[in-house]
Amino acid sequence: MMSIEKEFFHGESESEKIFVEKRLQQKPFLFDGEIASENGELVYVGDGMEFCNDEFREGEKIFIPDKRVFSFASLGIMGLIEELAESPFQEFHFKEMMKLNQAMNESDGLYAPPGYGNWAYYERDDALVQYLPEDIHILALVLRNSVLHIDPEMEMSWQEMREVFENTVPVVMGLSVGGTIAMAIEQLMRPKHMVLADMGVWSLPNTNRVPFLHYQNMLKNLKEVKETGDFFGRNKAIVLAEQMYGINPYRNKYVYSEGLGLKNFSDLLGNKIMPKATFVVDEADRLSDKTAMAEFCRKNRIRYIGVTDAWPFIILNVRAFDVDDSLPISMGVDDDDLYEYLRIGNKSQEGFFDFAERYVGKHLSEDYPFGRVIKGSLDWFGMGIPQPITAILYGAGLLTDRIALSLTGHYTSERIILNLLDLSILMDGEMVPPIKI
Repeated sequence: MMSIEKEFFHGESESEKIFVEKRLQQKPFLFDGEIASENGELVYVGDGMEFCNDEFREGEKIFIPDKRVFSFASLGIMGLIEELAESPFQEFHFKEMMKLNQAMNESDGLYAPPGYGNWAYYERDDALVQYLPEDIHILALVLRNSVLHIDPEMEMSWQEMREVFENTVPVVMGLSVGGTIAMAIEQLMRPKHMVLADMGVWSLPNTNRVPFLHYQNMLKNLKEVKETGDFFGRNKAIVLAEQMYGINPYRNKYVYSEGLGLKNFSDLLGNKIMPKATFVVDEADRLSDKTAMAEFCRKNRIRYIGVTDAWPFIILNVRAFDVDDSLPISMGVDDDDLYEYLRIGNKSQEGFFDFAERYVGKHLSEDYPFGRVIKGSLDWFGMGIPQPITAILYGAGLLTDRIALSLTGHYTSERIILNLLDLSILMDGEMVPPIKI
């Protein structure tokens, strides 16, 4: 899809165009309402709206019925009235409200005046959505996050904190559990760039631990099934990017629906389109993928983070490869020993858990429900690993908070273990320095 950021999307080389087309495919077509209205490219026609743009489908006229036209304009402006009372942004908000009122008056009081703000066309949904201009739309999305995650001395301004978060480039690999983490990072930080990677597709058993899944985003429609001959669920990375774009079309989500691996790891070092990764959250299932990503992060000095839910434990592991590229992959475990357990772990489920215990910590197999399940001493008829949504939400919150605090200057531990039975917290290992942007 194209965007109002034309110089960004056109790029200077064929490789850049291919990268944009492949990685930002889910981004809606975004265009300026005032320009489109003035040029007659966005108009009300009967029971709907019609738009065209030379940058999209070669200028083809597209009709969108009223039932698929939506507007965040009034909702956003009215929602900010009380939020911005007596704030430094009050005058900025008032001027924007006057622009919207003028546009509505010029359009005979229409709920969604075509000449205001920016419009996004979502091709899969065949929907047209009106947004506030980027600066005030982002303000509305982040305002309630306040300054709660500022530096330890509490000297940072809200704007300074926002600048740090916006210029962070998160990578989330493995989007079942990782999808909840990615969404928490998105809602807290609203970064300009984020990488979402998973080759897996949604299935019905995923719904016990992933919020906000429903038929429309999990399933291919009949048209898509006929075109592809594939009736399986939709790709996790694609669906998550669509969900994020559905509330914020202004920020870039780079989708790796084939997953991240040796063939494309180098993308994370950055290019003219996507900046270098700030940190990687690894929630991948395959052991070889996890160790390969850890090796890559260490070699290229990128912070590497993972969270594991082993009820009642939530185990957060932080490897500060951005600070020290001589650290072992797993805290307290020699790499040679770890790879020997990896070799064994690839052959059996028992070996898998032996490796996992050394990778994320001994709490994985302690004498609690999860430990008994993996040892076979507690009856469990499923083949998958039990993962309740409550544990996922705790883990996503813990990880996202620690990342945000690290970005604003706080130290953390190499390993943090939260016990959900008694709500105790164990901090293990060395203190890890903050992430530098």
